[in-house]
Amino acid sequence: MEHNGIAFSCNICGSHNDVPASSIHRELTVCTNCRSCARFRGVVKAIQQFVLEESSVPLMQEPARAGVRGIGMSDWPGYADEFARIFDFQNTYYHMEPFLDVTDATSAARYRDLDFVISSEVLEHVKAPVTKSLQNIFDMLKPGGVLVLTVPYLEGYEPIEHYPHLHEFEIVKTGTSYSVVNKRPDEAIEHLVNPRFHGGPGAVLEMRVFGEGDLFSMLRYVGFSEIHDLPPTDAEIGYFWEGGVESLLWRGRRTKSHVLVCRKAAT
Repeated sequence: MEHNGIAFSCNICGSHNDVPASSIHRELTVCTNCRSCARFRGVVKAIQQFVLEESSVPLMQEPARAGVRGIGMSDWPGYADEFARIFDFQNTYYHMEPFLDVTDATSAARYRDLDFVISSEVLEHVKAPVTKSLQNIFDMLKPGGVLVLTVPYLEGYEPIEHYPHLHEFEIVKTGTSYSVVNKRPDEAIEHLVNPRFHGGPGAVLEMRVFGEGDLFSMLRYVGFSEIHDLPPTDAEIGYFWEGGVESLLWRGRRTKSHVLVCRKAAT
């Protein structure tokens, strides 16, 4: 889709922005004031629509809402700090307190009866099976609670699992190259080359790219009764998440990756 540029009002800080066509992208359409990207504004839009009951006030002007509980997973501080002001909210981390390993039921059990959970660009980095992490998130939510989810996913059903047999592994650097060394349950050692990282080599290993059908099936399997995907364009807040073919590995499938809101049944 071609654009001639847009003007938008940031739904986080309320600032007016004029963005040229060359900057219209889900990660590059940045607010000049608060520095939010389109993905962050999409997450906030989901909270405004499904938790704050269609609030149209910029997040930084939103009054406190007593009794609403939520958590994030290594969320961007620009909106996480505002959520902590508005709600009873914690931004959790894998590597420090407040700690959450979403793959581990004991760790997840520290968080219960939540009105919402935000998991943005996290589940593509957890070991298979993803249903274990989704079940833990589902169990955190109170009846009627919502998961705001973003992950990379493609049109079609099948996911692309980079490491389906990952067990005990480490990331090894040799010269300027990296590899994943995996010890399988049968003690066999695998050397897996050309790993993909998000946030720099060795920081966050990409385990998979989801397929839309498989992702939605897993969400329904663990118990989510409603799954809403936000429209890929909301020009008023500068939100763009357009489809495109970005990798030969994807076999020509278009990326979707819209913000998803998954609701646990109220009863």
